[in-house]
Amino acid sequence: MEAHLRIGTVLSSLGIEQLKPDFFDVVVIDEFHHAMAPTYRRLLDHLRPQQLLGLTATPERGDGVDVAKQFFDGRTASELRLWDALDADLLVPFHYFGVSDDVDLSQLEWKRGNYDAGQLNNLYTGNDARAAKVIRELRDKVTSTDQMRAIGFCVSVQHAHYMAEVFNRAGIASVAVDGSTDDAGRAAALERLSRQEINCIFAVDLFNEGLDLPQVDTILMLRPRRAPQSSSSSWDVGCAVRRVKRC
Repeated sequence: MEAHLRIGTVLSSLGIEQLKPDFFDVVVIDEFHHAMAPTYRRLLDHLRPQQLLGLTATPERGDGVDVAKQFFDGRTASELRLWDALDADLLVPFHYFGVSDDVDLSQLEWKRGNYDAGQLNNLYTGNDARAAKVIRELRDKVTSTDQMRAIGFCVSVQHAHYMAEVFNRAGIASVAVDGSTDDAGRAAALERLSRQEINCIFAVDLFNEGLDLPQVDTILMLRPRRAPQSSSSSWDVGCAVRRVKRC
């Protein structure tokens, strides 16, 4: 039996219109929560497989769109929630701490399901009081900042570099990476973190999904994040620290 197998990214599949819509019997798409994006829609609107399988670890989108309803009439073939994966020992147990940072976001503009990025940058970058509270809470929640291997998610490039500077001044060896950091630079930062030459990497729009970093034992969410079930445009968590067992 002759079979055709093609593996690629969404962008590498942009020329797929040259194939007949029914060329593939089965199409499997990972990170399916992005299915409403134009690049994904172009692919999905063209292909007509016998079976379409969408995979995602984050089915609840911030804009409220239900991709299961959009593409599968609301049907979910199989579901494994976080707590079930923990019970099955498929994920490492973790501790989560929500900490109010006392920063008022009520006056910020709300755009496309999130706060205005420029206004967030102005609010967080250079905010020494907030940064100092992050360090205090981190030292309170983590056994030793000298031993931790953390990634901090920031709101902007400026914010990431600011936080790295603040942490370095506090004696917590850190670096910042962003979209302008090449692959070699990103890999080098992760290798330094693994060897504990540094204790924290601050990132913006990197390391968000689609990768496994077993060397990381602490996560700092330094950007606002809305709970999936919430329709409110505000959060009560400014930064969170997640400490997990090393694999």
